[in-house]
Amino acid sequence: MDPRLLERRGRDYFQRFQTQDDADIVADLEERDRGLHEYQQHTASIEQENRLPSVRDPKLFTIPCKSGAELETVVAMMNKSVKMAAEGTPLKIKSVFYNPSIRGFVYMEAYKEDYVLQACQGMRNLVLYRGKNAISSQALRHVPIKEMVQVMQASRKSATLKAGSWVRLKRGDYSGDLAQVAEADVSHSRALLKIVPRVDLQAIAAKREAQKNPPPPGQPRKRPRRAARAPQRLFNANDVMAAGGFVDHLADRVIKYNNRMYRDGYLFQWTKLDSMQTFAVEPSLEELQMFQDKTGGGGVDENGEPVVDQLAAMRGAAKREACFSKDDVVVVKSGELKNLKAKVIEVKTDVDGPQLHVRPMLEGLQNEVVKFTPSEVSKFFAVEDLSLIHISEPTRLLSISYAVFCLKKKKNKTHSLTSDYIISNNIS
Repeated sequence: MDPRLLERRGRDYFQRFQTQDDADIVADLEERDRGLHEYQQHTASIEQENRLPSVRDPKLFTIPCKSGAELETVVAMMNKSVKMAAEGTPLKIKSVFYNPSIRGFVYMEAYKEDYVLQACQGMRNLVLYRGKNAISSQALRHVPIKEMVQVMQASRKSATLKAGSWVRLKRGDYSGDLAQVAEADVSHSRALLKIVPRVDLQAIAAKREAQKNPPPPGQPRKRPRRAARAPQRLFNANDVMAAGGFVDHLADRVIKYNNRMYRDGYLFQWTKLDSMQTFAVEPSLEELQMFQDKTGGGGVDENGEPVVDQLAAMRGAAKREACFSKDDVVVVKSGELKNLKAKVIEVKTDVDGPQLHVRPMLEGLQNEVVKFTPSEVSKFFAVEDLSLIHISEPTRLLSISYAVFCLKKKKNKTHSLTSDYIISNNIS
């Protein structure tokens, strides 16, 4: 561009800037910032589109596989690829993988469909055998380019289920209710849950009454109006029979009612993992009291401890843990990095609980980022040249006991205190 034109534009902008008031200047700056933001978003979208697969890249195919044998099939394909390459006839596929959240399928990446059919020859876990061919072209499915990115996306990590874990139901009559895992069957993606039942005694009585007094012939039966959700309460066979229901007493204190199994007042049913929330489930005290061991059979965990007592102990330990924030100085308490000082740069929470991202305060490791759990570190306080001086005896004011102390400067000594020391030596 002509330098004289640039100079003229700059001069005009400067003159216009001097004649504007404050409101116009602010509006002008906001408009320029908005344009810059839109330009950055447009540039980012273009860069993202350039990273997506195109027609020049290898195609992605799905092949049906025996459910549960996806990993075995991928490993077998890898071994076959190594063997064929050693024999001088390598496979012409680019990659093979599977998505843990999509069962019954494996994915292969190749430029042509024939290359995939050649690689599938002799793979016993691949289904849809047709005659002499290991797999037919009808079993293959070409993944559209727009869906290739979704296949590569990993599902969110779920919490590991074990006996005694807490979950919340997401569907049905017990949506939002707390449940306890009695048994986990990860291979079939389900779990046996212990639930505080919601048995509607009024609905049972109304159904019994309608059976006793049927409508006249020719008149349609009135459908009962859907009532509000029944409150949570332990199952009582006598109340159900009094309302007109029928129960079957089975072995080991198990009661069957309406094709559901109850034991010690709780409902036990198998539930799919997709129908429950397993991440960050925090039961309230009222909910925990409903799972208290009242019958001597169901309120204990896998270690044989009462549920409420165990949760109270866990919450008490959590309250005693120090709270960490950014820029805190911590010391590693155990492991290979014991006594290492570090500075907290970030605090994150995932399915495994809080995670501290720290940067070691040691020469040579200052650019490294290490992860710790709060139980593995403790806060570090440097109390330089200070000593604790007692001034007054403990005094009681209403229900609070206190004493007065002060800090006095020392000459040659330096003390460092950790949060564990402070917590264990507080004054009540």
